Amino acid sequence: MQISNSIPLLLLVGLSETWLVHFQLSRLMKRNHRHNAYYLLMLLIYFLVSIYDAANNFQVYYVFMIAYVLITITAYLFYEGSNSSRLGISFVCIALNYSATFYSFVATWAARGLSFDTIPVNYSPSYITQLVLTVMVVLFTLVIYSYGKVMSNKFIPMMITSFLIPFFIFFLVLKQYYLYSQMYSGELMTAVRLTDSLVTATLLFLTACMLYSLNKVNDSLTESLSYSATLEQMLAVQEKYYTDLQKHQQELRRINHDIKSHTRTMVSLVEQGQYEELAKYAYSLQNTIESMTAPVTN
Repeated sequence: MQISNSIPLLLLVGLSETWLVHFQLSRLMKRNHRHNAYYLLMLLIYFLVSIYDAANNFQVYYVFMIAYVLITITAYLFYEGSNSSRLGISFVCIALNYSATFYSFVATWAARGLSFDTIPVNYSPSYITQLVLTVMVVLFTLVIYSYGKVMSNKFIPMMITSFLIPFFIFFLVLKQYYLYSQMYSGELMTAVRLTDSLVTATLLFLTACMLYSLNKVNDSLTESLSYSATLEQMLAVQEKYYTDLQKHQQELRRINHDIKSHTRTMVSLVEQGQYEELAKYAYSLQNTIESMTAPVTN
């Protein structure tokens, strides 16, 4: 059965692919305040494009470019974050989708006992492969989300991100190079080896660029966090200073009020000629002052 002739399958592909984009972006990013009607319109566009791509059985890299552009536009218009974050999350979404696509076809063919030579080059979906793909994308997204929650400045996650993942990327690229080099012989060997060598070199170069960029972004974030922590400490010190200053001003106002009260009392006693009472009051005030144990604040 051709997918172009199966309306239910086309609808399943469109709905599942569109829902997955919404699920991934909503899980990995935060929605902004742009009206939901526009967001639904964007998802409708993605739904129609997904159906059109599936119906015409386009090659994988054409579908990848179209899907990547649409996901990036959706991330920019309807989700919060920096430019690098939006671009990065968009690529994560499309990469997880295609990773799950390859896994789902391999798993489905293996479960059915089919020859892997019969896997369609353009990965034309079926009901089973599309359902398996959907489940895998959800699981992969949850794994990535959970990993991101525990990754910050912890040794093991940072070692995995900075060392093990680049190591296996390098290993798999080189393994793929030797695998393809053994598939051809004779007159095709020269052209194939040349192409594979250039593609492998380019992949490794781009991987190095990506890892260096990620390292610079991480360093920049680390510096920003350190600067932010310093500012918070300075603000805390300033807040304590102004709190103490406020208490000091209140204490000065209280002392000033007490001095005025004592002065008025002593002047009143003088005016009334009650010098003995004045002397008693003065001695009493002196004893009170001498009994105070709190230090005087300058």
